Amino acid sequence: MSAPTEPTTQHDAVLTPQGWAGAPAKGLAFPYMAWAHHESQRTRSPLSNSGVQNAPSSTFESLRIALEHPAQSALPAFEAAIADRLGVAPEAVVATPGASGGLAAVALWLFAGARVAVESPSYEQLRSLALRFAKEPLRLPRRLETGYDCSPSELATTFDSARDSSIPGHAFLTNTHNPSGAKLPALRLRELAGVCADRGGALVSCDIYQEFLPEAEREWTCRAAPNGVTIGSLTKAYGLGPLRLGWVALGEALVHRRHELRDATYLLWVDPPTTTLAAGVFALQQLDQLGAQARELQLESKPILDQWLRTSPHIEAFVPTHGLVAFPRVRGVVDTHALAELLVREAQVDVVPGEFFGAPGHLRVACGLPPAELTAALARLSACLASHVAEQGLKR
Repeated sequence: MSAPTEPTTQHDAVLTPQGWAGAPAKGLAFPYMAWAHHESQRTRSPLSNSGVQNAPSSTFESLRIALEHPAQSALPAFEAAIADRLGVAPEAVVATPGASGGLAAVALWLFAGARVAVESPSYEQLRSLALRFAKEPLRLPRRLETGYDCSPSELATTFDSARDSSIPGHAFLTNTHNPSGAKLPALRLRELAGVCADRGGALVSCDIYQEFLPEAEREWTCRAAPNGVTIGSLTKAYGLGPLRLGWVALGEALVHRRHELRDATYLLWVDPPTTTLAAGVFALQQLDQLGAQARELQLESKPILDQWLRTSPHIEAFVPTHGLVAFPRVRGVVDTHALAELLVREAQVDVVPGEFFGAPGHLRVACGLPPAELTAALARLSACLASHVAEQGLKR
């Protein structure tokens, strides 16, 4: 039995809760997050976390609690600091509570009455937001066999498969790709943005994993194309998730609509917290120090994961250049949710089932452990995979 193939028909290109594995279950729009909060780290070897461990609270012990209105100074200071970092104008940036807040705000702002092509596999929030807000949510395949590239011609075909070709067409992506870690270069981003522009739409990308790349290699979508939108945060590479601090940055062709995006943020949460904004400005001055954990893991632990991806006989894998995650396909296994439960019980290892990304048969595996712990965890994972795959073969 092989892993499911990508859609090839017009009908399969349409995103529906019933027709796409990993869709909302038991009435939940975001079941992955419920799993992440309660079941993702049940063992001594969690390979399920796509970012680094939280930064120490002592980093911010000199900051005071700020109760003035954020618009007084904290909000413009943070947005200006992000604009400077990305190389865009301050009026292109809107602060959000984490990247998740940015994703929700952009969906509320742009997606009503539109075609929205969502990458597949994808972070579950992207699919759920498209299903909730878009007039026509569509599925855009990214395939292991092509290194999880995103084809402009396939994006055009996906848009053309929609029932209504008169409405705007937006693409909803991550770069680097969550869950595979694959990077789309600036040229590819411009090509994808051009397909969207031809249909009156925007290329919306959550770029939070760009933070794992060397600064010279980062490709911010808002700079790659005039109709590009970057969503970012300080969570994954710097361990600042508890600050719940992120942003949306608009390409130059969209800056004149910033007031519409700000209006969406007012509807969702009104104002970001002043103290968090102040902490963000402070953190942006400490990023070299805060990024040390990510650099160390990529230098010492990632090569171990890379070697496992290249040599394990039970998986097919794309090996990303940067970041902590990969998304291998397990040979002969479709129900990877059940496999993940087996790995918890018998291998004492946590991984993320591919079902949460709309891709049964895959696992997202991360290298956020010290080298010796990672080596031991992957050895246990391999032994359990070998036993499980052999058992599945006997059953067939």
